[in-house]
Parts: sequence; structure tokens; C-alpha cells
Amino acid sequence: MVASYYELRGPNCQAMNPPHVRIITRPTLGALTIVRGEANTGGGGRCAYTSVPVSQLLYRAQRPGSETITWEVRYQDRGRKVERVSAQITVGAANPSGTTAP
Repeated sequence: MVASYYELRGPNCQAMNPPHVRIITRPTLGALTIVRGEANTGGGGRCAYTSVPVSQLLYRAQRPGSETITWEVRYQDRGRKVERVSAQITVGAANPSGTTAP
């Protein structure tokens, strides 16, 4: 998983629809997919362990190499503001079966 996004509102931690995620720069060495589902907020903050709808970016490498992917995230509660995010992904060559990495 490359990234996971959710949105909560107010002091009662009201779960909102997941933020809208749009891929800007598609990968050339693999596949980048946006998946919507349910997840947990984790253990930090006042909204710890809250079940929320999420948008997640999943990357699946098809060959070794390095590339940069870019996407945008738009939250409901932040007006029309869009966050642009980039990540550098490096994939190493797979080890042949039965060998160990040095």
C-alpha cells in the first residue's frame, strides 16, 4: 500500500465519505490502483481505533526499477483545496527461488 486516506469531522469523530483520490502520473513499471473500503484509524489521537471508509492507493510492481508517481487528494471538509502528493518507488530484482539475499 502506498497511501491510505480518510476523513473525520468534529469532536465526536463522525466518519465521512473517503476523500476523492485521482492518479496524475501513472507508473510505467507496475500498476497503481485506487481502492475504496473500510479501515481503522489506528491508535493515535482522540479518534483512535475508529472504523472509517478509506481510499487507498495500491502499487503492484511488474519489473524492477525506479519511478515517481503523483496523485491528488480532495477532502470534503476542506473546500475546493486539492493536495498533490508524489512518491518515489524503487523495486529491486526478485531473488530466484531457493536463494537468499546477501
